[in-house]
Amino acid sequence: MSSDVTAPVLVPNRYRLAVQTAKRYAEFNEDALHGMFDAVLKAFESGAWESSLADERYRQMCALRGLARTAADRTSGEFDQAIGRQPLEVSSDSWQARWSDHGGGSVSWGL
Repeated sequence: MSSDVTAPVLVPNRYRLAVQTAKRYAEFNEDALHGMFDAVLKAFESGAWESSLADERYRQMCALRGLARTAADRTSGEFDQAIGRQPLEVSSDSWQARWSDHGGGSVSWGL
Protein backbone atom coordinates (compact mmCIF):
# COMPACT_ATOMS: atom_id res chain seq x y z
CA MET A 1 0.00 0.00 0.00
CA SER A 2 1.57 3.34 -1.01
CA SER A 3 0.86 6.75 0.33
CA ASP A 4 0.71 10.03 -1.54
CA VAL A 5 1.74 11.81 1.63
CA THR A 6 5.47 12.32 1.97
CA ALA A 7 7.24 12.90 5.23
CA PRO A 8 8.13 16.53 5.89
CA VAL A 9 11.72 17.53 5.25
CA LEU A 10 13.35 18.57 8.52
CA VAL A 11 15.97 21.31 8.62
CA PRO A 12 17.84 23.06 11.45
CA ASN A 13 15.71 25.50 13.43
CA ARG A 14 17.27 28.85 12.44
CA TYR A 15 15.29 30.74 15.06
CA ARG A 16 16.57 28.49 17.86
CA LEU A 17 20.13 28.91 16.57
CA ALA A 18 19.67 32.70 16.52
CA VAL A 19 18.45 32.73 20.13
CA GLN A 20 21.41 30.58 21.18
CA THR A 21 23.77 33.00 19.45
CA ALA A 22 22.06 35.96 21.12
CA LYS A 23 22.48 34.28 24.50
CA ARG A 24 26.22 33.81 23.93
CA TYR A 25 26.52 37.46 22.89
CA ALA A 26 24.64 38.57 26.01
CA GLU A 27 26.89 36.41 28.20
CA PHE A 28 29.99 37.94 26.58
CA ASN A 29 28.72 41.44 27.36
CA GLU A 30 27.67 40.38 30.85
CA ASP A 31 31.22 39.24 31.57
CA ALA A 32 32.57 42.59 30.35
CA LEU A 33 30.08 44.51 32.51
CA HIS A 34 30.98 42.47 35.60
CA GLY A 35 34.64 43.18 34.90
CA MET A 36 33.96 46.92 34.81
CA PHE A 37 32.06 46.84 38.10
CA ASP A 38 34.82 44.78 39.70
CA ALA A 39 37.49 47.24 38.54
CA VAL A 40 35.60 50.28 39.82
CA LEU A 41 34.86 48.69 43.18
CA LYS A 42 38.47 47.54 43.53
CA ALA A 43 39.61 51.14 42.95
CA PHE A 44 37.24 52.35 45.66
CA GLU A 45 38.43 49.63 48.04
CA SER A 46 42.06 50.55 47.33
CA GLY A 47 41.39 54.12 48.48
CA ALA A 48 41.24 55.85 45.10
CA TRP A 49 38.58 58.17 46.48
CA GLU A 50 37.99 58.81 50.15
CA SER A 51 35.19 60.99 51.47
CA SER A 52 31.63 60.71 52.66
CA LEU A 53 30.55 61.15 49.04
CA ALA A 54 32.90 58.35 48.00
CA ASP A 55 31.27 56.07 50.56
CA GLU A 56 27.85 56.87 49.12
CA ARG A 57 29.06 56.29 45.55
CA TYR A 58 30.59 52.96 46.60
CA ARG A 59 27.25 51.85 48.07
CA GLN A 60 25.49 52.95 44.89
CA MET A 61 27.94 51.02 42.72
CA CYS A 62 27.43 47.90 44.84
CA ALA A 63 23.67 48.25 44.44
CA LEU A 64 24.01 48.76 40.67
CA ARG A 65 26.24 45.71 40.42
CA GLY A 66 23.57 43.68 42.21
CA LEU A 67 20.86 44.97 39.87
CA ALA A 68 23.00 44.17 36.84
CA ARG A 69 23.57 40.62 38.07
CA THR A 70 19.87 40.12 38.73
CA ALA A 71 19.01 41.41 35.26
CA ALA A 72 21.65 39.17 33.69
CA ASP A 73 20.34 36.11 35.55
CA ARG A 74 16.78 36.85 34.47
CA THR A 75 17.86 37.43 30.88
CA SER A 76 19.75 34.15 30.83
CA GLY A 77 16.66 32.39 32.15
CA GLU A 78 14.49 33.95 29.45
CA PHE A 79 16.92 32.82 26.77
CA ASP A 80 16.96 29.30 28.24
CA GLN A 81 13.17 29.16 28.22
CA ALA A 82 12.97 30.40 24.63
CA ILE A 83 15.58 27.86 23.52
CA GLY A 84 13.85 25.06 25.45
CA ARG A 85 10.54 25.73 23.69
CA GLN A 86 12.09 25.31 20.24
CA PRO A 87 12.87 21.96 18.59
CA LEU A 88 16.29 21.32 17.08
CA GLU A 89 14.77 20.68 13.69
CA VAL A 90 11.63 21.97 12.02
CA SER A 91 9.72 21.41 8.81
CA SER A 92 11.39 23.16 5.87
CA ASP A 93 8.26 25.24 5.31
CA SER A 94 8.04 26.57 8.90
CA TRP A 95 8.73 30.15 9.91
CA GLN A 96 11.65 28.93 12.09
CA ALA A 97 13.32 27.46 9.00
CA ARG A 98 13.11 30.82 7.23
CA TRP A 99 14.14 32.97 10.21
CA SER A 100 16.66 35.73 9.59
CA ASP A 101 17.63 38.79 11.57
CA HIS A 102 16.08 42.01 10.33
CA GLY A 103 14.60 40.32 7.32
CA GLY A 104 17.78 39.29 5.56
CA GLY A 105 21.18 37.74 5.77
CA SER A 106 22.56 35.48 8.43
CA VAL A 107 22.25 36.15 12.12
CA SER A 108 25.41 37.77 13.45
CA TRP A 109 24.49 39.39 16.81
CA GLY A 110 27.83 41.15 16.78
CA LEU A 111 29.97 38.02 17.16
